Amino acid sequence: MRAPVSASTWPRSFKDRELLQSLLSDRELVYAGDSRGRRPLDYVAWSGFWQTRGGDALSCASLLLETGASVDDGEEILEGDEIFTATPLWRTLSWQRNYPLAELLLERGANPDNAVFSVTYQGAAEGCELLDRYGANWEH
Repeated sequence: MRAPVSASTWPRSFKDRELLQSLLSDRELVYAGDSRGRRPLDYVAWSGFWQTRGGDALSCASLLLETGASVDDGEEILEGDEIFTATPLWRTLSWQRNYPLAELLLERGANPDNAVFSVTYQGAAEGCELLDRYGANWEH
């Protein structure tokens, strides 16, 4: 098990592709989780900086994926008697509605089923259409 990385240093790092690229000289960063199991790709998907910095979220997410980040790793959250895995796709659709980033994650193999409840609960037609194009299971 890897040692937790300080989450306080992450958000700044994941807003800037050049800074992120320099940090990734230590390839372990891409797999490192904070104390709750959130990894760098989770922070990119969850942050709202894409709203002000445009393509940097896509660029940073692409860099993390090229370096080995998993599209379906996520934070395990206890909900009642069940464990829910908050994946980067779920974070970007439920928190940010960043459809370009969601599509990138889906293109890279993210499981669309992880975000079905979120987009249907929100009534997010664009999110539903996106997940449907990538074969989401609407029956579970």
